Amino acid sequence: MLEIVEIEMEHEFLAASSVFLSEAETARANLFKFELLRERYLICHAALRIILSQRLQLEPEDISYMVNDWGKPRLSEGLYFNISHSDEWAVVAMESNHEVGVDIETGSLKLNLSEMEHVLSQAELKEIGEREHDPSALLRLWVRKEAVLKALGKGVSYDPRQITIGFPQPDSKQWRRVQIVDGEELTFQLIDIELEGDRCCAVALRCDNAPPYMPVVSRYSVKSNRSTSTMP
Repeated sequence: MLEIVEIEMEHEFLAASSVFLSEAETARANLFKFELLRERYLICHAALRIILSQRLQLEPEDISYMVNDWGKPRLSEGLYFNISHSDEWAVVAMESNHEVGVDIETGSLKLNLSEMEHVLSQAELKEIGEREHDPSALLRLWVRKEAVLKALGKGVSYDPRQITIGFPQPDSKQWRRVQIVDGEELTFQLIDIELEGDRCCAVALRCDNAPPYMPVVSRYSVKSNRSTSTMP
């Protein structure tokens, strides 16, 4: 099962968040120059520990992360996960059998074509040159590519221009197959996640075939320490 948990970063939780975090996480938070960004990091990563602890039946502070050569955190066994945040919102993706990547962006991120030239593949540049420029389509493309890059585990150290996804309309009921070459041909399954408001989200799994299930989406409240389903 693929679980997607949306988190609203409630700042009342800030004082309690530090007890769950490791020294490394606290040190990283202290590198932020702006207090708001530091607070969001602390709340987001404390909430992540709570959500994972509920799945793993561990205390939040007992969860230990490993990182790959590109800095992507993972657990030693039992669950694949990924986290993304934008403004006051974050989202966690969890899957038991496949590497997972997730990305979320709010409408506050405005992209133009010149900014996306280092992201678009040649096929995508050709496609967008033949259609009316749509900033929301550029944002969806960026979120989708980020999800695939994070599932790969390399982030933007892998050239996003080597990935072609195109500009299909949002579809939270259909998996899309994405293939890339990274020493060998790798296959990912990509799907859009429907969230309220202007939030754009996508998740990718590293697997050959489309999963026989749809993501289960819920929202986690740090105030009440519980998740509620957002599925229709």
